[in-house]
Amino acid sequence: MAAPLAYPATRYAVAPPIDLSDRSERARLSADAIRAFFNIMARWKIRDEEARLLLGGISNGAFYGLKKQGDRVLDEDRLQAHLLPGRHLQGPEHPLRRGTWPTAG
Repeated sequence: MAAPLAYPATRYAVAPPIDLSDRSERARLSADAIRAFFNIMARWKIRDEEARLLLGGISNGAFYGLKKQGDRVLDEDRLQAHLLPGRHLQGPEHPLRRGTWPTAG
């Protein structure tokens, strides 16, 4: 009988999952997530209307306020949308389906 396989020993520990229900965690992550989201949207040439949909269909005022002042603490759902900008890969407005794709440079 073969010996059971074991994961090799490592000096690196797996980080615990982030608890997005904790306001202090959301406060720590929000500003960077907002900046990253808008940078990706600009790089991929995603229109503001499409970006608003990715954030759950927020209003124009809330969207442009967030774009202008990225120092807000996001709620759990919006933070997940900011952390996962690639989730629109399944949507009909994905750059591949529109015939465009971001290029290096």
